[in-house]
Amino acid sequence: MKQQLRLPFFNNEWRYLFLASPDRKLASRLMTEKKTFSLDFNYEFASNYYPHITIAYFDAGESLETSLVHLLHQACSKYQHFSAGLFGFDGFKSSDNSTIYIKVEEQERFLHLANHLSIINRLLKSNGFRSANLVTTLISL
Repeated sequence: MKQQLRLPFFNNEWRYLFLASPDRKLASRLMTEKKTFSLDFNYEFASNYYPHITIAYFDAGESLETSLVHLLHQACSKYQHFSAGLFGFDGFKSSDNSTIYIKVEEQERFLHLANHLSIINRLLKSNGFRSANLVTTLISL
């Protein structure tokens, strides 16, 4: 069972991440690529983080958690397991870190799923929170 580290953000808000994870075989290959990249370029980065695709992230009060879980379940129940091709490395630097990623080839299913998650924005806005940031079409390493 996975453990969660839960630390509140400002004003008793929580950061929620909705992620798609690769299967174990692909995750193992991606972890190997991360280690190889790190050695080849002498660049240490998130070597302990499991590869994932961020579908959505948002901040919300803990009091909304039950409703959020219900809405996420409702949106996800419309989908079965699916595959997505990956191609090409890229990256970007922000003020506090750098991200290296692999682009997702077939983006339509992720975009469609994100569209179903827009119902979360209505809940967030009606409770005084900012809208969710929906879908990135890359797999974070």
